[in-house]
Amino acid sequence: MSISKIPGEILFLVLGFGVLWFIYTVRRQDEAYRKWPTTPGIILSSAIDVESRETGDHKVYAVWAIRISYSYRVDGRDYRGSRFSASRSVEVPTRGKFSLAPEWYQALRDRFPVGASVEVHYNPTKPDECYLYFAPTEWVMFLVMWFFVLALFGGAAAYWKTRGGP
Repeated sequence: MSISKIPGEILFLVLGFGVLWFIYTVRRQDEAYRKWPTTPGIILSSAIDVESRETGDHKVYAVWAIRISYSYRVDGRDYRGSRFSASRSVEVPTRGKFSLAPEWYQALRDRFPVGASVEVHYNPTKPDECYLYFAPTEWVMFLVMWFFVLALFGGAAAYWKTRGGP
């Protein structure tokens, strides 16, 4: 059976369950990160990187990223970390003149200057896994929820179309 012969409502139903599974796994991961214990640490370096990237249509845009390294100790053993956020990515692509990325990253760097004492969150079963700042993935959830709502409406529309109306 080709994909074109599968009823639209089935495709939207599968898509909807896929989105729900994604939401569930991201939320579960966020909750696990929130429960990691903390230990004191020291900022070793703090910098802002700006990288130019090019789109497929040859437009150039900037991607800002915070680069931080820190040291910490767990159970008498010293570790070094460089992961800033629990969400693994704190890069913001900026397009256009209305971006707040430079100011936002400057504020982040100012919040974590070299030599500053910080609380490092670490994985109790793998202490070398760590992060400094918990940035929940609510913005991802917002986008996914909108996508889910659109999928529901699309599924309903496909159902009504194949059944001759509501």
